[in-house]
Amino acid sequence: MTAPKSSPGDYRGLALAGTAIGEMVGPIVLGVWLDGKYGWAPWGLAVGSVIGVVGGIGHLFLTARRMSRDEGR
Repeated sequence: MTAPKSSPGDYRGLALAGTAIGEMVGPIVLGVWLDGKYGWAPWGLAVGSVIGVVGGIGHLFLTARRMSRDEGR
């Protein structure tokens, strides 16, 4: 018995989740690094968190809207 073949579209949700996590975590990590390097604590973390969450959610919203529009064709 062979495994069913998968198409690239099967992994689109996983790729979207990975991108969203990266967009949210990246600015937070950068903020923590800036806190340590320049002694800005807690401002680097705070600003990085806001940028990461707003950017990640904004990108998810735009992607969901694009996917919804594509399904309607």
